[in-house]
Amino acid sequence: MNARTRQRRLSTRDMQAILDVTSALAAPFDLRTMLDEVVTAAKQVLRADRGSVWLHDPAADELVLEVATGILPVRVRSGVGLVGACARTRQTINVPDCYADPRFDPGVDKASSYHTRSMLTLPLVDHKDVLVGVMQVLNKAGGVFDADDEALATALAAQCAVALQRVRMTESLIEGEKMLQALEVAREVQMSTLPATMPALSGYDVCGMFRPAELTGGDTFDLAVLDQGLLVVLGDATGHGIGPALSVTQMHAMLRIAFRLHTELALRAKGILMMRENGFHIPADEATRARFAELHYLERSIGKTGLLALKPMLQGSSKDLWQLHMLEGE
Repeated sequence: MNARTRQRRLSTRDMQAILDVTSALAAPFDLRTMLDEVVTAAKQVLRADRGSVWLHDPAADELVLEVATGILPVRVRSGVGLVGACARTRQTINVPDCYADPRFDPGVDKASSYHTRSMLTLPLVDHKDVLVGVMQVLNKAGGVFDADDEALATALAAQCAVALQRVRMTESLIEGEKMLQALEVAREVQMSTLPATMPALSGYDVCGMFRPAELTGGDTFDLAVLDQGLLVVLGDATGHGIGPALSVTQMHAMLRIAFRLHTELALRAKGILMMRENGFHIPADEATRARFAELHYLERSIGKTGLLALKPMLQGSSKDLWQLHMLEGE
């Protein structure tokens, strides 16, 4: 009997399962659905009891169990166990008796109350020869996996690897688009904190411009006309991108709020003390105490450096500051 005669003939049902997987992988899908389709087809065509797919995490050089039956997600290092050996060598491993192979880890069987007899382990390598994962099928019905099973499983694994890489590329594009949208929002927020119009100052043309190297940046500025003259605030957070932009925008907002609260409390203190000088006793109310608490919180958050920038905006008379202190102490 020649080799062609010995080859196992695929049933119509098996062929349909393979065609279904091919058709499914050509359509839009999520990662979990795609992997479930492949494992289901592999179990049917290879007459296997169970199947699983491990995804390769290149950053940690680990394999993550993504699809399995009756097993919680686990991680193993590349090179550990049969799955790790397959990932390291990128070779199909056909083990007829798992407990006779020293590379087999029985811990998974114990955790899932399952007994693995035979196992076929295949690397998932994409069209760029990059390892993306490992597929395993367990316990062939009525015997062990043969060369025909290896050929069929290799075909399924190749389709799975390419489709898996396509899903990851799609997810990466989606995440990139989400990040771009987040950066656009951060840019709008940051730009909204800058002066909308330039202050008018006799004898001067005032201009301010903010042009970050990226969508957002760690710089900011503010301009305001005070009794003492033109106040110019410049800020620069270390680094570039969304992190420094959020930091400097938060600091900018806190400086403005602290200035507003300080001015509001100083005016309120003047009013209360003027009423008292005219014989009206008006105690500080709860709203005033809440404003003071808010101001002190902002001052602690701003820190010493921020308060130095805020100080020129708070240049009041000694009497104003004393009135503010008296009101706070009540």
